[in-house]
Amino acid sequence: MASLNQLLQRYVNMSYDELLDLAKYSLSQFIGTVINGTGTETASKLLAVITAACLGADGKLSALENKFFNDLLDTDDSYAENLEFVRNLGNDEARELVDGLVDSLSDDEKAAAVSFCLCFLAVDETITRDEVAFVDRLIG
Repeated sequence: MASLNQLLQRYVNMSYDELLDLAKYSLSQFIGTVINGTGTETASKLLAVITAACLGADGKLSALENKFFNDLLDTDDSYAENLEFVRNLGNDEARELVDGLVDSLSDDEKAAAVSFCLCFLAVDETITRDEVAFVDRLIG
C-alpha cells in the first residue's frame, strides 16, 4: 500500500486537466448521497464548505487554485471574490464539518471525497504541512 506521501505525490504530478477531470469524477461519486441525505440546497452549501475547507487548508489561495475553482464550478468569479469566500468558509470549523461529513460516507464515497479534496490541494503543485494534516484528518 502506498504511503500518504506517495499518494500526495501522485496527485501533485498530475496535470491540471487530469486533476480537473478527476475532481469532477470524484464529486459525482459522492454528491448523490449528500443530496439524498440533505436535499439539493443544503448539498450545494455543503459543497461550498468542502471546497472552501480544501482551498483554505493552508490559509492561502493561489492563482491556480482560483482558476481551478472557477473551472470546476464553471464560474468566472474574481480572485478577490473567491479569496473572500475561502476566508469566510475555509476555517477550522469548516474543516471539522467536512471531516464529519466524510466520515458519514461509505468507504467508496469517502475515498471519492478525499480524492476531490486532494485535487484542490495538489493543483498548485505543492501540498503544505497544513494541507497534509487536513488530508490525514479526513482519512483517519
